[in-house]
Amino acid sequence: MTEIDMMNRRWQHSTFTPHCIGLGSGTRPRTNLVSSGHGMSVNGTGCDIMGQICEISDGLYLSGARAIKISKLRELGITCIVNVTIELPNLPIDNVEYVKISIDDSPFANLGYYFDRVADKIEDVRRRGGKCLVHCVAGVSRSASLCIAYLIKYKRMSLRKAYQHVKSRRHIIRPNPGFFRQLVEFEGRLLGSNSVTMVWNAAAGGHIPDLYEPEYNNTMSFLTKYGHGHPERSPASYSHRR
Repeated sequence: MTEIDMMNRRWQHSTFTPHCIGLGSGTRPRTNLVSSGHGMSVNGTGCDIMGQICEISDGLYLSGARAIKISKLRELGITCIVNVTIELPNLPIDNVEYVKISIDDSPFANLGYYFDRVADKIEDVRRRGGKCLVHCVAGVSRSASLCIAYLIKYKRMSLRKAYQHVKSRRHIIRPNPGFFRQLVEFEGRLLGSNSVTMVWNAAAGGHIPDLYEPEYNNTMSFLTKYGHGHPERSPASYSHRR
């Protein structure tokens, strides 16, 4: 077994629990290596969003670690990888540039420090005719936040629109509340106004983006109706590494 095979096996057995909430509107896949956004493999064989690389915009892709295969990267023409993890090493791949952002998926982590740097790098790669893949462990929180920041800065999307766009391409994304707060600040600084508000939610036990409120409110309604457990112990309130 080669070093690369060993690293791939380690990545594939990383422990995380994704939030598969709803389905996005999707986009027409170009090859069978790229996600359609629906959580279904392109050939219709089943749900495998965690093993897919999702195209976010021209020259920008998003995935979790399980999707990283050298054959996929070469097929898609990936020339730069942004690895947003503490847990995982960079793969030794010829002719692929790496940017390593060693940060945990914690609401207290300062991911916002890297928003400009990573957005600038993605745009530089795109303008030079390359393609950039941003990944974390699950492609849910850290890497998704950086893709959203890029869309705000270079596509001039509002935070709300950027979030909805990325979610339509990879429906399991869910930046943690701390990262979302940093995105709200980023949007305000770049665009001069805010499209998302951080609001207090009892079920979450803290402030969350208003985009997340319907889910938490539905959880509260379910718990109230059926009397199962306590809001603070609801599935939606647990933190997962992603």
